[in-house]
Parts: sequence; C-alpha cells; structure tokens
Amino acid sequence: MTDTLQSNAYIYFGTASEFIDLFPDMSGLLTNNVGYFNVWWNSNVINRARIFVDTQRINFQQQRSLIKEELTQSLGMGKDSPLYPTSIFYETATDGGFATEFSDLDREIIRLLYHPQMTVGLSLAQARAVIVSVYNQENGQ
Repeated sequence: MTDTLQSNAYIYFGTASEFIDLFPDMSGLLTNNVGYFNVWWNSNVINRARIFVDTQRINFQQQRSLIKEELTQSLGMGKDSPLYPTSIFYETATDGGFATEFSDLDREIIRLLYHPQMTVGLSLAQARAVIVSVYNQENGQ
C-alpha cells in the first residue's frame, strides 16, 4: 500500500538511528532493543501499531524471528516470557530467544486469544473462565 493514511500498522526495517529520526519519541528505547513495537487502542481494541526490526545489529535468522514476534505481539500478545525457550516470545535478560517458528504453546495461546468466545476487556478471572469453558466444550464436558 502506498497511502500511509490508509494503513494501521507500519513495520520499519532499518537501523535504530533511522527509526528514531522518523519517530523521535523512540529515542532511548532502542539502545538495547533490536526489535520493538508500540500499539494504540480505543475501547480495549487495538487499532494501530508501529514495529521496528533492526537490520544492522542482528543476522537474517534473528530478523525472521523478530518479524514474527513483534507482529504477533502487536496483535495482543505483548509480553516476552523467560519460561519457555521454544516460544517465539521467549526472552531473558541475557538471551533474546530468536525462535523462528511458533511453538505448540504459542499456537494454543493465539488460538485462545482469538477464539470467538473470547471478548475484549475481560478481567483475568473472566478470561480464565472463558478458557475453561472452551476446553470443556471441546472435550464434551
């Protein structure tokens, strides 16, 4: 698409300094980050995203991982986790992870987040109740 006014998500591939030149509000946030995303929402619905993938400080495989991770995170799964090394969301203070495929757990989390019974604005307890209900229905309970 060439009309950026009709876009609601931007993925920028380049250097951190070039990205900061375009978006000065990112200054200071990319010093140690080779991938980053911002989202904006209205009434608990994500309506805009901006994603950065560094093409200078990491190799092609790591870029592949970041594209998938940052895009997926911008769709509602915004947290990294130090718990599951095979997850696209795996990251610790010393290990960026860089999985290039979704793990089975990732697929299940994405499936549940976008399940027709899951609605926006739920509390943690309400979301858990929906997940239990989905699993009970799927298992004939």
